[in-house]
This record gives sequence, structure tokens and C-alpha cells, in this order.
Amino acid sequence: MPESASEAVPAEQPRTKLGQGLGLGLALGGFCGVIAILSSAASSHTIDNQYLGIISQITMMHAAAFVGLGVAHGITSSKGIAFAMLLLFAGVGLFCGDLAQRLFVGEKLFDFAAPTGGMLMILGWLFVFLTGLNRMMKG
Repeated sequence: MPESASEAVPAEQPRTKLGQGLGLGLALGGFCGVIAILSSAASSHTIDNQYLGIISQITMMHAAAFVGLGVAHGITSSKGIAFAMLLLFAGVGLFCGDLAQRLFVGEKLFDFAAPTGGMLMILGWLFVFLTGLNRMMKG
């Protein structure tokens, strides 16, 4: 039998701190997930347009990726992963924003917005790749 109340309550187990990296990944992933579902629903029920299908695919895939990258960043605090998330989010925003602007307004966001967004996504994934290689080399 415990002699005091403090002995009766087990000490809290230390928790892994994932910090702001996880929060950022969840926020970006959640935002992309909302856009993915909205564009998919609009494509299925109201507007039959290839742009909405592309927007849905790009944002859904990146929603899952942001959650995973957020966990990876939370564990490693890697600046490479943080920069990759920034590039990816900017790329998704420009690419999908341009397609949405073309669909709903009938004009481009600006010249080369979609290709610029595509290049930013490519660079973001390249940073993920290079960060992973760097991590493997360090052991």
C-alpha cells in the first residue's frame, strides 16, 4: 500500500515531442484534403470538368504527403523537409490555383503560373529525395 498520494499516482511517461513540424504538416495536409474533397464533389455532382479532377488528384496526394512529411519533420527537425513542404505547398497552390482560375474566371492566374507551380512541386519532391539520401548517408 502506498504511503502517500504521490506514490499512488504513476509518474507521467515522457512523450515524444513532434512539435511544430507535425502541426505544419497536419495544417497543410488538412487544407489540401479539404480542397481535394470539395473539388472531387464539385466534379462529380455539378461541374464536369477535367480541371477539377486534376485539382482533386494533386491536392489529395499532397494532403497525405504533408501529413507524412510533418511527422518526419517533427521527428528529425530537418530544415530540408521544412523547405520541401514550403516548395510543395507553393507549387500545389500555384498549379491548382491557376487551374481553378481558368475554370471559374476563364483566365489564367498569370502567365506560366501552372508550369511554375509544377516546377516548384518537382523541386519540393527533389528536396525530399535529397534530404532522405542525406539522412541515409549520415546513418
